[in-house]
Amino acid sequence: MEDARKVFWKSLRPFLGNVVGVGIFALPYVVAQAGFGVGVLAILLCGAASLVAYLLYADIALHTSGHARFVGLMRQYVGPFGGVLAAAAFFVSAFGTLVAYILVGGSFAHVLFAPIVGGGLLLYRVLFLLFGAVAMFGGMLTVMRVQKYIIAAYLVLVALMVVLAAPHVDVANFAVRGSQFALLPFGVALFAFNGFGAVPEMRDVLGRHKHLLPRALTVGVGIVAALYIAFAAIVVGVSGLGTSQEALYGLAQVLGPAMLVIGSAIGLCTVGSAFMTHGVVTINTLTYDYRVRYFSAWAIAVLIPFAVVLLGSTDFVSVINITGGIGGGLMGLVLVTAYEKMRLHPHASKNLLTIPQWLVFLAGVVFLANIVLVVVDGK
Repeated sequence: MEDARKVFWKSLRPFLGNVVGVGIFALPYVVAQAGFGVGVLAILLCGAASLVAYLLYADIALHTSGHARFVGLMRQYVGPFGGVLAAAAFFVSAFGTLVAYILVGGSFAHVLFAPIVGGGLLLYRVLFLLFGAVAMFGGMLTVMRVQKYIIAAYLVLVALMVVLAAPHVDVANFAVRGSQFALLPFGVALFAFNGFGAVPEMRDVLGRHKHLLPRALTVGVGIVAALYIAFAAIVVGVSGLGTSQEALYGLAQVLGPAMLVIGSAIGLCTVGSAFMTHGVVTINTLTYDYRVRYFSAWAIAVLIPFAVVLLGSTDFVSVINITGGIGGGLMGLVLVTAYEKMRLHPHASKNLLTIPQWLVFLAGVVFLANIVLVVVDGK
């Protein structure tokens, strides 16, 4: 049997793979538009609210027997109507996320390989989907094996990018902006922390050490928040208001085409890992919560986002802002409701229900506010 420390760090792979994805590349743009201070506040606030939601979900997952995923777990505590709302929130978030990954992952692949072998942008988006779909078909264990190499390449490339970019950071780019875009970072930041589907996967990886799940989630959110702030600081510090929607083209304008290649390689690693993890989470939700056969679930997870891309969806910032603000916000609200319902359950373990009600309420306010902000902002 694996010792607790090894399993603990192993359980972070599906979490980091599920959370760190296309959102990291959209954050610098919205941070630059809103102002660095407002952007960091959005990251910290949404990260804190997401951590509370993760801990709520961990309590629910540890308290409930079986292999049910988000929709199935929520349905047990909030009833049929709440289950429908949970399903709508989950699938809006899941398929919106997969669409965004195909759009951006294909763009990164196009930058890297089109100058060598040719081909249009749509071709590389299709190829990105196909390679990810093959790995997804093997399940979470296959994805985790692939991620081991992706993470190693990612760390080397990020270190190289930081070394090259740091001397070009201009503190003037961190100046306070006007209020016109002050609301923009919140939906994107909430999207960037959305990885609820990883919680049952982490529980399964931890096995007999599943009591470590809350600690693993806390460490995971801390790592992600630090990574997001550092990445935004580097990109905005170099590019300023010239920061592009996917962060890298604006960076290349200052640092040259080599940075575009390095950044695209980082992007392909990040988005590819996240796409595979999100795909498996969607497949497992369909198989465990809806009893869909595995092949059919895999086909649904692949074909629906592919169809959306073919229909012409291209603006990935709008996709993730809506997905994060509305889909992620609704998931958070359903979680808050389910947790309070579970607190009233006569057989609920008081050792597990450790999150105070005031903190649950504050997290719910943040999720509701994000939904309202996205609707009001109209993005």
